Amino acid sequence: MWQVLLIGGASGTGKTGLAQRLGQKLGISVLLADDIRLAIQHISTPEQFPDLHFFLTYPNIWDQPAATLREGWITVARQVSTALEMVIAHHLVVSGVGSVIIEGDGILPNLAVQNQFVWTKLDSPDLVRSIFLHEPDESVLLDNMRQRGRGFDEFTTQQQVNFAHGAWLFGNWLQSEAEKCVCPVIPCRPWDTLDERVSSITIEVSH
Repeated sequence: MWQVLLIGGASGTGKTGLAQRLGQKLGISVLLADDIRLAIQHISTPEQFPDLHFFLTYPNIWDQPAATLREGWITVARQVSTALEMVIAHHLVVSGVGSVIIEGDGILPNLAVQNQFVWTKLDSPDLVRSIFLHEPDESVLLDNMRQRGRGFDEFTTQQQVNFAHGAWLFGNWLQSEAEKCVCPVIPCRPWDTLDERVSSITIEVSH
């Protein structure tokens, strides 16, 4: 039975909604990896953590080629995944903390398959599980981003297209890395069966 469930995937794949629904169903906490990123960015400088501040310091970032955005997401995710090791360790070794679902595009497949997090060593690989959501159609990602808002409507049309294409490239990279790590990759669609398909792999949870 797992204690930590990691839900990864590119922006626009429905990670947050899925995590919230699963958390409510299972009665456990949900943590957004973005919250960890924002907190560390708030108390650090680009000089201290240049990779973590990539999107905040790169000139005209949303006008850059999609390949640059993909590399930026990979760069930031490496930093966020390192920070998440401590969160995972806390939920593995501290009695009474309970299980947690962590979701975000800052979660990398190699984090999910580690057998040691900071000072902890897993007695069972099932204590930390992961799934990665994937959407093969970038037009679907673009539509999802436009519908959810979150400041996306402040971008120009070209910036929105760049963002979605970069997210699609990042998603394809995540899929490839997840398959190398033998992490489950789950298609986002059909949306109405996503929860059921995910639950079939994640239903057992240790409280």
